[in-house]
Amino acid sequence: MNINPLDILEHVLNLILIFLILRFLVYKPVRKFMLDREERLAAQREQAKGEMEQASSLKAEYEQSVKEAKVRAEGILKEGADRADDVAKQIIADAEQKAKLVVASAQQEARRTREDALSSLRDEVAAISVEVAQKILEREVSADDNRKIIEEYFSKVG
Repeated sequence: MNINPLDILEHVLNLILIFLILRFLVYKPVRKFMLDREERLAAQREQAKGEMEQASSLKAEYEQSVKEAKVRAEGILKEGADRADDVAKQIIADAEQKAKLVVASAQQEARRTREDALSSLRDEVAAISVEVAQKILEREVSADDNRKIIEEYFSKVG
């Protein structure tokens, strides 16, 4: 076997030529395609990250507004309960005031009725006393006469 230096040189030149052709025709376009793809993926990751941050921000705003709504609702309920308590206290106070007026009116009416009854009783006792005195003065009074007069008096009164 004979090694010819020209054949080796020819093979080396062929290899260099194939390497250069492949480098310009295949390697550079494939490398450019891979770099472009990597850039697109990085941009998509950044976009997804931004959308996630935006979604997280919207979620936080939503949760905050829900908390605020709950606080407002509790405040409204408490205010309503306080108003109801105030109205109930006012109604009770008005009822107590009216009851006091009714009691005072009833007491005044009872006093008036008692005074009228006492006045009427005094007038009646005075009239009876006058009658008794007239009967006593008409004739002399004995123990039996006193008993009869008292019995007549009690029969009229009672």
